Amino acid sequence: MPRYQGIVIAGFGGQGILSIGRILAQAGMSEGMNVSWLPSYGPEIRGGTAYCHVILSDGVIGSPLLNSATALIAMNRPSYEKYAGLVCEGGLVIVDSSLVNIGEAGEGEGAESAGASASASSLGAVESAGASASGSPAGAAGSGGASGAASGAAAAGLAGRRLFCIPATKTALDNGNAAFANIILAGKLLAETGAISTESFEQALRKVLSKRYQHLIPKEMEMLRLGMEA
Repeated sequence: MPRYQGIVIAGFGGQGILSIGRILAQAGMSEGMNVSWLPSYGPEIRGGTAYCHVILSDGVIGSPLLNSATALIAMNRPSYEKYAGLVCEGGLVIVDSSLVNIGEAGEGEGAESAGASASASSLGAVESAGASASGSPAGAAGSGGASGAASGAAAAGLAGRRLFCIPATKTALDNGNAAFANIILAGKLLAETGAISTESFEQALRKVLSKRYQHLIPKEMEMLRLGMEA
């Protein structure tokens, strides 16, 4: 069966939203897929909702702009509210529950809620973490079975989707750097979709990250795997 993933990644400017999208696109290219990476640029990237669309496909990509997505990574509440409706039936919604409260949706077997909102210290750490996905491991928590993820999604008004609420920012801070949160969530994406291999992700890190961050790749891969187990 031809591979296809249409992924929306969104959050605050400074959370590495665009960087993680670029890494996923690079990884897909290394596996021989057609890829597109459509980042947002402009005032919103400085603190509002930054986003990117990533398409990984064995077929022809007609447009880099997604009107329907197979997966969403939402790292703040505005992003969740804006883009969750784009996810198609059977699709995947992954949220950073350190920063997003979806109420009862985070209390299922397959979706863990880890606090209603970010603490001031967590949010401050995110804003100062820089816009790069580099320099960051990913710690992860959350997960559960498919039935729990589906029931959590239904409770959140996302019937037919799978919802995973993972306290990525909190776990990243516990591992020493809030910038690792995006890697945590990417790990969950890889685990649930099989979109790309961990080997391809590591190759992409080596191609995308600048030399001053190359020494962090082993830790980032450790954190990616932690996210995959969430």
